[in-house]
Amino acid sequence: MSNIDSPQYLSSKDIGVLKKTLVSFAIDTSKDKRIGQPYFQNNEQWEFFYLYFKKHAEEDIKKICSNIISNHKEIKKTIFFDAIYDIFQRNVFYAIFRGEFTAVALKTEKFDDGSMAIDLAPRKVGLDTFIKYSDDLAIPIVEHINQQIANKISFYKNHRVITWVPVTNLRIDKDVCFEFANVSFISKECPALTENFVKWVKMDKFRDGERTMLRDSGNFAIIKFEGCSAPKAIFDLSRPYFNKVFGVLRLLLDWAEVEGELIGTKQSLETEYTVIYSESSHDNSTMTAVMPEINSDFFIARNEYWIRCPIISSKSIEQISNSPNLKATNALLERAYNSKSTSLDSKIFDSLFWYSESLKHFTTPHKLVGFVTALETILTSNKLTEGFYDKSISEMFSERGAIVLCDSYEDRLEMKRKLKGIYRIRSILVHGSGTGSISDSEITDAHHLATGILLGVIDLANKENISSVEELNDYFQKVLLS
Repeated sequence: MSNIDSPQYLSSKDIGVLKKTLVSFAIDTSKDKRIGQPYFQNNEQWEFFYLYFKKHAEEDIKKICSNIISNHKEIKKTIFFDAIYDIFQRNVFYAIFRGEFTAVALKTEKFDDGSMAIDLAPRKVGLDTFIKYSDDLAIPIVEHINQQIANKISFYKNHRVITWVPVTNLRIDKDVCFEFANVSFISKECPALTENFVKWVKMDKFRDGERTMLRDSGNFAIIKFEGCSAPKAIFDLSRPYFNKVFGVLRLLLDWAEVEGELIGTKQSLETEYTVIYSESSHDNSTMTAVMPEINSDFFIARNEYWIRCPIISSKSIEQISNSPNLKATNALLERAYNSKSTSLDSKIFDSLFWYSESLKHFTTPHKLVGFVTALETILTSNKLTEGFYDKSISEMFSERGAIVLCDSYEDRLEMKRKLKGIYRIRSILVHGSGTGSISDSEITDAHHLATGILLGVIDLANKENISSVEELNDYFQKVLLS
């Protein structure tokens, strides 16, 4: 009796799993004698409910949500998974658990209360009702879920949220905007910055010059997401995407520009990062993220509040704009922005994490270990004992790095020796004794090699249409055997 014109997001297989899961959940939960007790208040109800939901339904519902998203391309996975999951958990399971699920009764005598027919009338459904009429209630429940998902997609289809994050190292003229990979960098006065900063740090008053310094520090990275489900989804999307953009920018900038970002600034974009405000296109509302309380000293607070990004100046903008790798890096970030990163993309971003981590260290051993770890992440395979890949990590590391950087046999042979040398130094530092003696030239070499190989792999993936780690492994095998 389903409405054929209503949207259909659940497959017949998923409907079967959902019904079976609901029945087992309802039967087991209804047996608990705590239900209906006077002390059974809201907080206790949710904790009690979640224990049974986790036991009977959580994994099945996650799989159903994944199936819905994979079968309907208009749904963005990263943004909508939590929203769809919430429909099942709260709007169906928890509503039935509380006896508050509203279903339209089917045309059947089973729903006759003895005095009058209630066909097609709204009816509250709880655990006992569902257990008794589960076969008949499956249809209205599925229709309810389909409609709820359709409502979410429709409501958020044109929803736009713009998030402003304060950053350091922006050295461009006021009101000049630099656009890169869906992020806008702009130096602009923002009264909300001072207001929110003061609230967050809980300062009683500013000392001389501090308010002026704060006013003059209006440097922002701004990101816009469309088709968004909730503010939390925006924050969850923005944080890793900013990190990816900053990592790619560091690849495209020269050594001096990257080194300069280290002085007196926040070392990395932490899990709980700060947001000045977000603008919602639905109601023009503004939101401020929850901010942890920190030391009220102005300079300590300022270095915690602003996020360190690579130095963006007129020189670096020109360097980035003229980079031969720009097309490939833009494609990489565009996939990340649209939640369509490939397995190889994920490997590249893992490597970029270690690359960026090495830049924040002032000691040369940590720098070298970070650069080599970045290369090991992208160049080596986990399948070291399968056929062709039955070789040492050092051998695979140096061979593949040489293939990426060089074309001729002679150049690759020389580069392989150089990469083996860098890897040997890393092994001594990690597994040997002491920090050893590392020259500035060895650090510079490691940095240039890491930069060149990472950019080389990104370009290679773009030119050869390589999207998975397995395809990259196959490419290296083909080159080595040709």
